[in-house]
Amino acid sequence: MEMTFEGAVELLEQLHTLAQTETLIIEARNPDDLIAVAEAKAQLVNRLLEVNDSIHCFTQSTSRRRRPELSDFKLKALQLIERISRVEEGNLKRLESAKQEVIQRSRALQDDRRLLSAYGQLDSTNNP
Repeated sequence: MEMTFEGAVELLEQLHTLAQTETLIIEARNPDDLIAVAEAKAQLVNRLLEVNDSIHCFTQSTSRRRRPELSDFKLKALQLIERISRVEEGNLKRLESAKQEVIQRSRALQDDRRLLSAYGQLDSTNNP
């Protein structure tokens, strides 16, 4: 697949947008949408991996006069990668927090069920 820096930067922009969308979905606690965004992100990452060699060949064959332009694209790509990393780090923290909340709720429900079961048994032994 032939890809230029412009195309790779566009893919990174799409990945950044999806990471931000994922943040909103995590905050809204909508797991069905989260799965769809995660799959879309995986597809973009796969596309970026596929074009890596093409970009490397492109940069090797680029004339010296075009190198400053490539430098601008490289800087933009690195900035996007940094932003994506920060958003993903926040998303992982949000997911871990949500996971801990679910675990705590599950434990509380189990405790409530044990109490209800114990009191239910007492009531049934007192009422013939």
